[in-house]
Amino acid sequence: MRQRLTSFLLACAALLAASCDPHQFPSGDGDFAVQLRFHYDLPLHRTLEGRTKAKAESRPQARYHVQLFRYVGEYDYTVAPEYSFSFVRGELEDLDTTLVLPVAPERYKVLAWADYVDAAGKPYWEAEDFNEISLPDGYAGGRYARDAFRGGGMLDLSALKAAGLSRVLTVEMTRPVAQVRVFIPDALTWLSSKAVSASSLQASLSWGAALPDGFDLFGDRSTASRQGAAFSAVPELDDEGNLILCVDHVLTGADGLTLPASFRLTGADGAELAVWDGNVPLLRAHRTDIILRAPLPPGPDDPSTDTGGGIGIDPQFQSEIEITI
Repeated sequence: MRQRLTSFLLACAALLAASCDPHQFPSGDGDFAVQLRFHYDLPLHRTLEGRTKAKAESRPQARYHVQLFRYVGEYDYTVAPEYSFSFVRGELEDLDTTLVLPVAPERYKVLAWADYVDAAGKPYWEAEDFNEISLPDGYAGGRYARDAFRGGGMLDLSALKAAGLSRVLTVEMTRPVAQVRVFIPDALTWLSSKAVSASSLQASLSWGAALPDGFDLFGDRSTASRQGAAFSAVPELDDEGNLILCVDHVLTGADGLTLPASFRLTGADGAELAVWDGNVPLLRAHRTDIILRAPLPPGPDDPSTDTGGGIGIDPQFQSEIEITI
């Protein structure tokens, strides 16, 4: 299901010498508007299944980066942004917000990036330079907050300098990442059978190949990669009764990619409770689920029957953001 949410309205007052604090959350009215509308449902891209042996994460503050580059010809625009704005909003029920910013009525290339920061204001992405958006030092996998959106468009206000007219342009924004989620369904039954609590478990996921970790917003492409990316997470129950073992987001091109990964779930004593090794297919703006199920009972002809699995892609996880300018 596609959800469309109006994310923010960037109203640009027709002032040639206008100014504002780029970090103070703005409000007011204007003649020229940029509206970001988010479509952030995550259709399932793929399901991977395995077998086990024998409170959801709170959403942090949303952060919005918007940069306007003034055109100096028909196709060329300034290297440095004419305007650069960054805002953070906390206590969000959704991504709807309205920003009112004054800009001179010129012709601009508009680029936008939206992500999250933790409660202390630490970002999950370094996004000040749109040429090289990257992960901070220390791999921060295992969090829904690694989610991100990007988009851009052209805003032409040059003909409106003296006309006193309003202008709204819509720019589609989409996720440049794929989501990976590892979980155990019917978690309470599984936890009871193991006599363990979710908080006593430790999940770890390691990527067996170079992981993209740099992104060029201008070219809409990955620019760098890192080897040996791995992280640990404490599993948590979700509202549907699943035990979410870990979550990650991976920068993915339009054609997708497949990466080898290794997953381990251990108890408080260090004993392995679940193991999964395999290739993870990733598709931009889609989710890949790795589902770990309880062991199968022994079969009549094969007492050792214990494992099984499969891979599936859910087309219901589409993720788009729409910016209206």
